[in-house]
Parts: sequence; structure tokens; C-alpha cells
Amino acid sequence: MGSLVWGPQILVRALMEEGIHVNFGITGGHMNSFDDYWCMYGNRLVHCRHEASAGYAAEAYAKVTGKIGLVQATVGPGTANLVPAVNQAALSNTPMICMLGQTILSDKERYAFQHLDGTSIYKVFCKWAKFVDDPSTFSYWIRKAARECTAYPPSPVALEIALNFIEFAPQALMDPAFQVNYRPEMRHRSPEALPQPAPSDSEIDSIVGWLLEAERPLVVVGHGGRWPDCGAALKEFTELTNIPIHQRRACRGSVPENHPHHVAGEARGKAFAMADRYLTMGLRFDILEQFGQWGPDKRFVQVTEEPMEIWPEIATDIEAIGNVNATLKKLNQVIRAKYRDRFASKTAWRDQILEMKKQADQKMRKRVEESKGKYTLPRQINPDVASTMISDYLHRAAPESTIVLDSFTFSPYMSEKFESRVTGGVLDAGIQGGIGHGVGMGIGAQVGRPGKPIVVFLGDAGIGALGGDIETARRENLPVVYVVHNNGAWIGGWNAMYGRDWHGAQNPHARDTDRGMGTLEGRIPYAEMYKLMDCHGETVTTYDEIVPAMERALQSGKTAVVDIQGDPDSYHTLWDRATYENLFFVMLHHIPEDLWTGMDSFKERTRTIFQALGYEKWPKTPRLFPPFDEKEDFEWLIGPPPKFFKKETA
Repeated sequence: MGSLVWGPQILVRALMEEGIHVNFGITGGHMNSFDDYWCMYGNRLVHCRHEASAGYAAEAYAKVTGKIGLVQATVGPGTANLVPAVNQAALSNTPMICMLGQTILSDKERYAFQHLDGTSIYKVFCKWAKFVDDPSTFSYWIRKAARECTAYPPSPVALEIALNFIEFAPQALMDPAFQVNYRPEMRHRSPEALPQPAPSDSEIDSIVGWLLEAERPLVVVGHGGRWPDCGAALKEFTELTNIPIHQRRACRGSVPENHPHHVAGEARGKAFAMADRYLTMGLRFDILEQFGQWGPDKRFVQVTEEPMEIWPEIATDIEAIGNVNATLKKLNQVIRAKYRDRFASKTAWRDQILEMKKQADQKMRKRVEESKGKYTLPRQINPDVASTMISDYLHRAAPESTIVLDSFTFSPYMSEKFESRVTGGVLDAGIQGGIGHGVGMGIGAQVGRPGKPIVVFLGDAGIGALGGDIETARRENLPVVYVVHNNGAWIGGWNAMYGRDWHGAQNPHARDTDRGMGTLEGRIPYAEMYKLMDCHGETVTTYDEIVPAMERALQSGKTAVVDIQGDPDSYHTLWDRATYENLFFVMLHHIPEDLWTGMDSFKERTRTIFQALGYEKWPKTPRLFPPFDEKEDFEWLIGPPPKFFKKETA
């Protein structure tokens, strides 16, 4: 029968049985024995400085490897600190197991030290959360967690363990025969090994026919294409059919984005506006997808493995339930057998896309050169220019790079310019839209892709929030390059947006600038700070310094911080839309119009847009903004908005 063992021994053994050997977290008294046995059994513990960084690291690790991300937090403050990272992972459909500490049972609801009801909190955003109060079921719950966090749609699960069962005395038997409800042969399987449902033969035939009828079809693949990786099947599909593709979220890079059929960046808006039919696969129509409002008279086929992801707000001709990878393989099989020649002759739209991409690139580079000539002072580096220079360098010198976006101003530029060549090659906060995640995600990405280039783009807000864990990266000998867009402002362009004459609380949103931190000389010297932690550091004040600094950072073999001194008044044109579109993350309507100042302010830009469309004044309901007739001028918008907005008539 054997002897009793400590509860954490059972937990660790069960996690190892599921193929999990990397853990991100922070120790605490309630989790000490779990840490000890985890390391004693030869597993890796990446000990962070903040639980949120550990959670972000676990999310990134899962996305770049396709495996389960494991994170731990102790009771109370640790469990609370982990919340934003796990919520982000849930919103981005990432498989994770969260191990949470808890006080002893007799002290629950008695104001125990550090008490917090973690299970109740984590149930809100996890697939499920369970307080496990019987050590004889530890193996069962680990197995259930591993299987169900990867079941589509993947999402974190949480297990909360009371101190009684991991400390004080041995609790249960290690032998699987004495672990309740546990069958060793029922192990978790990787996404590749899981059953992959596909649409029926008749549905596949209908989808093929629907695509053949389309003049300008576009295939858009979302997070569902990552679990498992659909890259090979998607590449074959686009080359068989000549249909352009666009990859979103964790699927970015599954087909290398320099593939001629892949449309993204500054050509994306025009391509989406011109397409007449969309085959969406594994795509969740959230705010980042404009809720599917890509324009009037657009038709859709929706394919997803989860029926609840079928979006009812868009004109859908075919709804099909199927795994993205399996569906693509089945489509390819039918097309190869019956329709290869018909698709081979459909090249007009593909050629139009190729020309569109060429023109967009030329237009972008012309704009960048003009900006480079305009922003010439030291420490006023324009993010449009810097992102182009860095992207070009990474494409040339480090094509296998994974990038992490965590800069409110710099990220949109970088997202448009960078072409991912690896699956999950662009990581960000998704619809959570937070800051500080980049530090931990860089750690997790480097652990998951050891030795590969990992470049994190931070703002001075993000590095201020969780920059302490850059020391973790250095301590773990992780050669992550952290590029800081140091514009000394909470959000670049606030003064241009608000106008310097608006005195609401002295414009608190630009407080860094008001205190002098946003001046050319008054910014925090981040590179110098992290040199004290034995990181490689570079401070960049001119355009000529950008590429050499990046090259030295990547070749240093160390954690590196590249501090790019950016222009505090530069902002992306995306923010222009945020005042009257359903993005709504910059609220300026309360400011009196006579206090808006400057031709670059939102007021002037927005008024120009509406006047160009025939409106004499702003719509009364900003969300219901009008269709864009001159798409060339407004190509940054992904298709026109809903049809139900009517112009005012005299």
C-alpha cells in the first residue's frame, strides 16, 4: 500500500505526468513545499518579482510553444496580484493552469492572515476554478485541469489548495491506485493530438462553391488557428486558391507574413474595404475586429470549433462547426481533387492585392521619409520612423524574431510594419488593453523559444508598472531586448489631443509632461537604470543610432534595455478614430470646442473627416459614424461602419 506522502508531491507528480515542467510564479509561505518539490523533481521555476509578470510570462510561454502555461501564486495578495494576467489570458483564449494558495480550513472566513476567496474571484474569468479540499483527488483535478484548459476554446483554469493539504503532515498516497478518480492512461493530449472536428462533406462543398462565386474573397484566421497550428494547411490553401489571407491574434505568423498572399499592415484597410466575401475561421468578433462591422453588403462564412463563437450580428451565408486546421485540410483535399484549375485561373483579385501592398508600402515609406525630415531634433524621434527602421532591421537580421507590443503609442506602428515569420510571433494584451504585460511576456517567450530573438516594445508607462521583472530576465540569463519608447508622457500626443488651453485639473493625463518628465532633458534614463542590474543598455537620441543600438543589444547575449527618446507629441492616427468610433478609449467630447487647439488636434482632424463626407456637424451619436466614401483617404479604417447611420437632410 505504501506510505503517506506530502500533498505537493502528488501535485507535482501529476503536473509532470501532463508534460508540464516549467512554472512561473512567486513563492509564499503557503506554497513553500510546492516550490520545493517542484524543483527537487528537476522542473524549472522562473521566480518573478510580481505575480502579474509571472502570469503574463505563462501566457506568452503557452502561445509560443502551444503548450500549457503554469503559474502559481500564494494566498491573498499573491492571488490578487495575479488577476489581471489571468484575465488577459482568458480574454485571449490561452491554456493555463493557475495554482493558488489558501489558508487553513479552520481559519476560512475568520479574518485569517492574507485570506482571500480566490476560487470565487477566478470563477469570474477562468473556464472554471476549484477549491480542492481532498488530497486524494489532487491527481484527478490536475488531469481535469490539463485536459479542459486546452479544450477549445482554450482558457485558464484555477486550483486553490488549502494549507492543510500541502503542509503540517503527509496527507495521501502517491500510488495512482489510491488517487480517487484518477486513471494514469487518460493523460492530457497536445492540441495536435486532440480530435479535430471538421464540417460535413456537404458543408465543405458549399464553402468551396461560395468561394468560387466570390469576386474578391478574403480569408481571415483568428486565435482558433493556433490550437493546433494551422500554418501548413493555410499556406497550402492560399496557394491552391489564390485567395488572400489575413492572420489575427495568436495565429499571426502561422503562414510567414512576408508571403505574397498575406495582406496586413497599411494595405489591410483597403483590402478589407474592397473584399466582397470573408471566410472567417476561428475568429472571435470582438472590439478589435470592429464587431464584424466591416461594411455594407459584405457576406460571410463563419467556421469555428465553438458554436458560441458564431457571431450573429453579421450577414452569414454558411455557419460551420469545425477545427480550423482540420477544416483547411478538408478544403484542400476537395480543391486538389476537383477545383484546382478553376481556382488557378482566379488571379485578378490576388494581383490587385499584390499591387495594393506595393503601393501601400511605397506610400508608407514616402511618409516616413517626410517625417524623418520633419522631426530632426535629438530626443524627438518619431515612432513612425523608428518602427520602420526597427522592422526593416529585424526582417533582415533576425527574421525569427518574436515581438511583444506594450506601448500605447509605439505598438500600432510596430504592429503594422512587422511581418512575423513564426507562429505566435506577435504578442500583446488583446482586448484587455493593459500596460506592463510586455515585461513578463518577454520572459515567457524567451523561455519558450530559448535563444531566439525576443524583442519587447514598452512605453514608459509599461516599464514603470512592471519593469522590476526585467531583473528577473537578467537573473534567469534570458536575452530579451526591451525597447522603451520613452516619450515622457502617459500617452503620446495628449497635448495635441487636449489642447494646452484645457485646464480640467491642469490636464492630469499629461502629468509627466507637466512635471517636466516629458521635456527633452527630464526623462527617466531607463537604460542607465538597468545597467546597474548588469543588463546591456543603450540610449538612443537620433535616428542614426537606432539600428546600431538594436544590433548591439541583440548580439550582447544579455537582457538589454534600449531607451529610444521619442517625441511626446507624436501619436498614431488610430487615436483620431477613438473620439467618434466605437473604440471609445479617448474621451474628449466634454471639452469645450473653443478650447481645442492646433491643426493636429482631434477636433480639426475629425471635423475635416466629417466635412469631407458632407457633414456640417458631428453626428449626435458618435458611435454610429458614417460610411467612408473616399477610402483612399481613410484606408486605416477596416471597412465602413453599419449601414443604419443616415445623413441629415435639409
